Amino acid sequence: MTDLTALSKGKAVGRSLDGLLDSARDTLEGLLTALGPAVRSSLLTIRLAEQDAYPTTLRREGLAARDTLRDAMERGDQAVQEPSSCASGGSPNKAVASSLR
Repeated sequence: MTDLTALSKGKAVGRSLDGLLDSARDTLEGLLTALGPAVRSSLLTIRLAEQDAYPTTLRREGLAARDTLRDAMERGDQAVQEPSSCASGGSPNKAVASSLR
């Protein structure tokens, strides 16, 4: 993690690119495991929708959920960011919204 921080600040790091990528991958896997299953599922669903991996109808719903969360984050609307705010009860939570910034 310290190499990633140094690199983000434009400093030189003393390891190979492969080593740096391994460190980044481990950090990312650690972050993903810290998220709840519903959040992970929501993030993956939104990413797949962005990549056109779903039929048009489902893709539109995924992108609409993403846009709603982004708008809520910009407005600071905490109620919309809570899972219970979705009519179906399955809206992604704040961690998902934060990752969409």
